[in-house]
Amino acid sequence: MTTTHTPGPYWYATEEVGFAVGAGDREIAFVATCGTFSGGEGRANARLFHAAPDMLAALEAAEMTLRWLIELGKLEGLSARFVVAEIDRISAAIAKAKGE
Repeated sequence: MTTTHTPGPYWYATEEVGFAVGAGDREIAFVATCGTFSGGEGRANARLFHAAPDMLAALEAAEMTLRWLIELGKLEGLSARFVVAEIDRISAAIAKAKGE
């Protein structure tokens, strides 16, 4: 059985000691701003969590589009080799996000 991430859309909010990230009426993550962890860094991390589902969807769409262009022969030579290398990076990032 494969476990998937909490469906979006995600939100984030400033709390007294950090930043909450959630979906719907559920809080799914909390970024604390204590010790050496600055409020600005915490806010940036919360925004990254907030954007993660959209970034994953964009990477999946880009991977599919780039593979399609290669299959159609729209890219050749150096361009195709560059795109294949980027597809590998995209695929690795998707696998990492999905815990594969």
